[in-house]
Amino acid sequence: YLAAGPHQRSSAALNRVVGALTRGGTAEVPYQLSKMTSLLRDALGGNCSTTVLITASPCKTTFTDTLDAIKLGLKVRNVRNTLNPNAAETEDSHNTDADDKLRSMILDSQSKMTLLKQQHEKILREKQATEDALAEERQQMKIVDL
Repeated sequence: YLAAGPHQRSSAALNRVVGALTRGGTAEVPYQLSKMTSLLRDALGGNCSTTVLITASPCKTTFTDTLDAIKLGLKVRNVRNTLNPNAAETEDSHNTDADDKLRSMILDSQSKMTLLKQQHEKILREKQATEDALAEERQQMKIVDL
């Protein structure tokens, strides 16, 4: 096992994990044997449905690899996970609550933005009115000075 290359070690680790999952019971599933099995932990033994695609070659030189892949595929077919729908419902309701909160925050921000725009337009109109009044006063002062 240790003298094999990384590919063979990962395949062997995957075989051990699948074997432990097919036996079921309280057997410890050795996910930590390789990076691949650690990454596949949720897909293989988690709360999800997994599809495994096995590739086969008609070539004589890869016969053993093809046979091993087919055997692994047959083992994987026997893995049965018990799905926990309550966890998914809780997560979905949590997401819905978060979505509702975000929508509320967006609507609140939009209404504040509209109010700020209205205040800004009012200030601009007042500024323009003040500038116009000031310009008119300056014009009248020029007339008086003449």
